[in-house]
Amino acid sequence: MLRRTGIFIAAAVMALGLTWPGPAAADRLGTLMEKLDKLTATVESQQDMLQKQAAEIERLKGELGQQKQTTAQTQAKVEKVAAEAKKPGKGSKWDEIFGDRFSFSTDLRLRYEGLYDRQSGKTELADRHRYRIRWRLFGDYKVNDELSLHSMLTTSSGSWFEDGKNSRNWQPGRTSNQSMDDEFNNKNVFVGRIYATYEPKWAPGLELTAGKFKNTFLHTDIMWDPDVNPEGIYERYQYKGWKSFQPFVHFGQMVVSENNKTDDAFLFIWQAGADIMLPYGIKWTIAGSYYDWQNPNLSDLSEVEGSSAGNSLDANGKYLYDYKLWQGITFLNFKVANLPVKLWFDYIQNNDDSVPSDNDTAWSTGFELNKTKKKGDWALYFKYAEIEPDAVVGAVTDGDFYGANRKGYKTQFRYQLYDPWTVALSWFQTDTMVGQEESENRFQFDFIFKFRL
Repeated sequence: MLRRTGIFIAAAVMALGLTWPGPAAADRLGTLMEKLDKLTATVESQQDMLQKQAAEIERLKGELGQQKQTTAQTQAKVEKVAAEAKKPGKGSKWDEIFGDRFSFSTDLRLRYEGLYDRQSGKTELADRHRYRIRWRLFGDYKVNDELSLHSMLTTSSGSWFEDGKNSRNWQPGRTSNQSMDDEFNNKNVFVGRIYATYEPKWAPGLELTAGKFKNTFLHTDIMWDPDVNPEGIYERYQYKGWKSFQPFVHFGQMVVSENNKTDDAFLFIWQAGADIMLPYGIKWTIAGSYYDWQNPNLSDLSEVEGSSAGNSLDANGKYLYDYKLWQGITFLNFKVANLPVKLWFDYIQNNDDSVPSDNDTAWSTGFELNKTKKKGDWALYFKYAEIEPDAVVGAVTDGDFYGANRKGYKTQFRYQLYDPWTVALSWFQTDTMVGQEESENRFQFDFIFKFRL
């Protein structure tokens, strides 16, 4: 562009000089030509400089892009190193062999529990104060994309033991607490879970599990205490091909008691339901279940805590009735002011023909508002329940509610003080439904610490 401009000026000047009359015009023309040569040289020099500057700018752009790429790669390496450093056994044979297939976590709960306003018949019982601990260690191993192994070690009072009066008291894994008592004796740790899960790629949504496993059946604590981990096999399948309607079926075959010289006791479960997605982000879950307890009299469940856990017993201390339970249960999940809310209703009836009609029904309803996941989070929980004496097997229902033949409520408030530390306050008020009057108020103050190893 500048070169063409200089040529145009030179041509114009030459034309002017050729038309300018006299010798003086020739002198002027010579002077102008000298100036033109200098101007042309300057223009060409500036053009060369601009080209060099443009080349330098492109070079700097290339260096900047390369620096950004190098920075991104360095950041990725730093993040990878930090992630690798968190894995167990970094730099050891453990890491070389297993990589990220293993994961471990643990939690510790410290609890004060006070039992107040206790009454048994016409007898008023003294208040009771207990200091309790719960420790659990979870281990998970991913064998491949289809098979995984799971385990849990836990404190518990889950086996028979002899007390000072030589009578047998026990809880069938219904509690993971250990009370601070027994003159500084060591605390027991048990295998709370040990199971394998197979989720085949050829059947998405299918889950096959065997062992002593976490309870995955849709339920509330009027059917199952949260600490009870069943033993046996279950199969679960949910079809997720539809966005708004996802049906599922869930079957369980559980060993209650294997006996040497008599028939065994089993529990068979059939459950079917669906997750239904409604407008405004509402999720509705509904299910129906049938629980078939076979030969419960050939187990020791009726001797839980040296009593019936609320169920009716015969003269030999065994269950007076069978337990053929129908259950209808529903959950509703949605948000209010951006806070998650869960509502539920659970209804159970014992279909055994010999059970009196005023002894065969249990139901529960309640809600949970918000969740505790990070520092500053809070949550509120409330439930009300009525459990008639033979509506459920009291030995495996909520131990804090005292099993069957009970009615009352529970309310709880939780607050996340720090990311791994939660405080919880719980209050129970319960009474018997039939027979001798028994009542109690229970207060629990928990400190809960959770860590991923």
